[in-house]
Amino acid sequence: MKKITAFLLLIICLALLAGKGFAFAPGFDRARHAFETRLSTDTVLKKALLKQVRPITVNFNYATLLDKDTDVLLLGEEHGNESAKRETNLMLKYFGQHKEGFTHFGSEFYLSSEQPFLDQYAAHKITLPELEGKLTLGKRYSASAAVATRYGMAVLGLDIPKAQDDYAWSQSPAGMRARNEHWTKIISAIAKADPMSRFIIYGGAWHTQLSASEYPTMPQLLNKDGLKTKTVEYVSAPAWAALAAEANLSGKTLLFKVPANYRKDANADFFIFLPKTTSTDAEQKQINQIMDDKNFQMEHCTDDPDHPLCKVFINQSHR
Repeated sequence: MKKITAFLLLIICLALLAGKGFAFAPGFDRARHAFETRLSTDTVLKKALLKQVRPITVNFNYATLLDKDTDVLLLGEEHGNESAKRETNLMLKYFGQHKEGFTHFGSEFYLSSEQPFLDQYAAHKITLPELEGKLTLGKRYSASAAVATRYGMAVLGLDIPKAQDDYAWSQSPAGMRARNEHWTKIISAIAKADPMSRFIIYGGAWHTQLSASEYPTMPQLLNKDGLKTKTVEYVSAPAWAALAAEANLSGKTLLFKVPANYRKDANADFFIFLPKTTSTDAEQKQINQIMDDKNFQMEHCTDDPDHPLCKVFINQSHR
């Protein structure tokens, strides 16, 4: 019972965080909000998006997100959405297993000053709990480092330590510019030294969106350095849920490819809709069996795609 109670509390907290959305700087979200508003009023836009929609099933080919010459795949989340972490880690596993040439996984959620600890973990000199004890964000995004390492990618700490020390600065236009330039400097230096390198970068959508009037975004800076990018934004807003329902695809994880003529307004190349799901009786029975096992491990049971319980959640949302 203690395990179940703790697990339920975890899920409730994550749901509250996801609902809150951490929208501290709505100006940075202007393009997204405007585009989402159009989903309920612009029939031509809806028709164009629904023509391009594809369910992401357990056997989905994530390479469809890429061009052959894509150097950097950018994944942008709205902070606090546990499903975004799970989807990112599922992609890391897929690209590692299918040998798509990705050599590095970089994230906003590890500081560049934490790189020695990430390297020690990759070299098996410290354990995952030991790494988590050294990361500023602890366990919150550490599963991504574990999955990337497990599937053959070097993990990069990208963010500036000041971003954790001075929150107001980190969310300001000056802070966003400095952070994005810092990330780009790290990525571009590796790409210059090794032209065969290929990157998956995971962070907030304010960083990964195609453009912003207040500061240069990651695609703009990377493109300037000669790196070709694709940007995916995770979405869960009611407008997207309504669009999914209109296509009789409720409860499914969906990939929306943005038509070229809407890309500027969408500010992304793709959207991945992450649905709210409920367990069937059979799935709930499976969940209970997993959690009742004496060897059950609570750590990363919702975001590591190789964890037995996480596999159940993946199957729920990728039917």
